[in-house]
Amino acid sequence: PGDWFHVFEIVGRSTGYSIRVQVKKGSSVTEVIVSPENKTVVSKDNFLRVNLIGDFVSHNSMPTFEDFYLVTPRKAGGDGQPQVLGDEFSRWMLLERVRFTLDGLECNKIGVGYEAYRNQPNLCGSPFGSCLYNQLWNFKESDENRIYRNQEPQYIVQGRFDRINQHPNAGAHSFSIGITESLNTNLLIELSADDINYVYQRY
Repeated sequence: PGDWFHVFEIVGRSTGYSIRVQVKKGSSVTEVIVSPENKTVVSKDNFLRVNLIGDFVSHNSMPTFEDFYLVTPRKAGGDGQPQVLGDEFSRWMLLERVRFTLDGLECNKIGVGYEAYRNQPNLCGSPFGSCLYNQLWNFKESDENRIYRNQEPQYIVQGRFDRINQHPNAGAHSFSIGITESLNTNLLIELSADDINYVYQRY
């Protein structure tokens, strides 16, 4: 009671990251940061220019969420009505779309309406809570029990994914997670100097 939730369809995806390049010049260090959104960067003193050419291979473990809805809690505004997205990631869940009814006419699905409850067969002989199974709180409680047993949650995003919504370009209506896979990227580094000593070491 009193809890409100946003239910988001997830459409499209992109990969975001940044690479920090540092070059030592005497006792000073020049630094620039490149990313897929900002592929060419020049340092303030024009000594260093870095161009991100591209990744050698794509991620192998990129998850897809096209068949899921993202469910997030909403915090109440000043007038008591839900207005803004909550950031309580322990209550954010990813649930398969088949667990929802969008017209309210299916029993035992999130979004079930009174008509589905009233029209179920043998209404008067049905057990208490019939037609109201598989609701949001059931999935949350199931995961809380898993977490209590030191198991990874199945629906709650916290504990299932790393670095939730920490990407700099993550907006209010986006969902970002960290990828733990290593990725090799090709960079072009240009220096403006009269004399350069280049040392290459492979370990």
